[in-house]
Amino acid sequence: MNDDTHMPPGPLKMHSVFYRMGQPVEGTQRVDELAIIDVVNAYTVYEGVVNFQPTEVELTRSDLLVVWFEANDRSGRALTGLGTVSAPLNVGMTWVAFEPVFTDISASPYRPQVGDNVAIYARIANEGLLPGETKVVLLDDEGRTLDSQNISLATGEWVKVSWNVEAWKVGRLGLSVQLEGYTPQVPIPLADIQASDGDEASSSMAVLSLSVLAVVVAGAVLLIVNQKRSEREEAYHLERIRRIVSKRTPPPVPWGLVDEVQEE
Repeated sequence: MNDDTHMPPGPLKMHSVFYRMGQPVEGTQRVDELAIIDVVNAYTVYEGVVNFQPTEVELTRSDLLVVWFEANDRSGRALTGLGTVSAPLNVGMTWVAFEPVFTDISASPYRPQVGDNVAIYARIANEGLLPGETKVVLLDDEGRTLDSQNISLATGEWVKVSWNVEAWKVGRLGLSVQLEGYTPQVPIPLADIQASDGDEASSSMAVLSLSVLAVVVAGAVLLIVNQKRSEREEAYHLERIRRIVSKRTPPPVPWGLVDEVQEE
C-alpha cells in the first residue's frame, strides 16, 4: 500500500469471492487478514498464505476468483484505486486436475447393413495437470452398457480404444460413449443401418412372385369370362333361329298331288 504517512500497524483485510457465469457463487465469500511484513519508503508491504478452496462448494474450471482489499490510513481515509471494492482484481488461476476428454470418435463402415461388423474407435487424451484413471463406456440407444474399458492416463498422454459391434437392426442404433464421472454421453457418428442385400433380394423375389401370380389369375379369369360370353352368344343365336323357324308355315300341296290322292 502506498501512503505518505505510512499505514497503521494493523493487518490488511482481503475480501474474496468466486464468480460463475457472471454471478457470485454462494458459500465462497470470505475475509482474510494479511500481516505487515515491511515498510519501504511510502510503501507498506503485507503478506499471507490463503487457501481459497471452498469447503462446501465444488469449483469448476470456468469459475473466476475476485479479490479486493479494505483498510484505512492513519487519518481514517479508506483505500482508493486498483484492488479496492470499486475496482476489484480478477485473479488468474491454474486448474490442477485430471481432465480426460474425447479427441476423436469414429465408426467403420459408416453406412453398414444388418449383420455387418461395425468397428468403433475412440481417442481419449488427458488435458489436465494430474494423472488419473477413468472408465470408457459404450452404450446403446436405451442407455444400456454394451462394453467398458478402464484406462490410466498420465499428464498429456492419450490412448485409443476400440469395440466391434454387430449391426443388429435396421434404422438408428443410437450408440454413444462416455467417460464415467467426466463427460456426458457422446453420440457415435453412424448412419442408419440398411437392410442386407440378401433381404432385398428375397423381398424382390417375393414381389416378383406375387406379380406373376396376379398376372396368371387375371388371365384365367379373363379366359373364363370370354368362354362364358361365347356360350351365351351361341345360345342366343340358336334361340333366335328356333323362333324364326317356328313362325314360318309349310308350303301348300301342289294341285296335281291333291287330285291323285282323291282318285286313289
